[in-house]
Amino acid sequence: MEAVCEVSRVNEYKEMLNKIFIKRFNIDYNKFGDESYYDKHFLGTDIRLNPTDLLYLLRDVEKEFGITISEQNLAQGKFSSFNSVIEILETQAD
Repeated sequence: MEAVCEVSRVNEYKEMLNKIFIKRFNIDYNKFGDESYYDKHFLGTDIRLNPTDLLYLLRDVEKEFGITISEQNLAQGKFSSFNSVIEILETQAD
């Protein structure tokens, strides 16, 4: 039962994060149709965010999920793709 709750929570995080992307950047990850996009770097040629966009995204994620993402996570490049943000949320949210 715990595994089902875990999957449900991750899906909720993905949905909430995708809503941030739609609202802030007009990017809908559900429309990519390719799971590999969830691992693409935000600053890369596919997603094409700029460094300022990352600051807005960081603020939006922290506000929406009620967390503070550590400088260590940022310095280690853990805030660089959709899935990497989900991994941070799994360890810090709730």
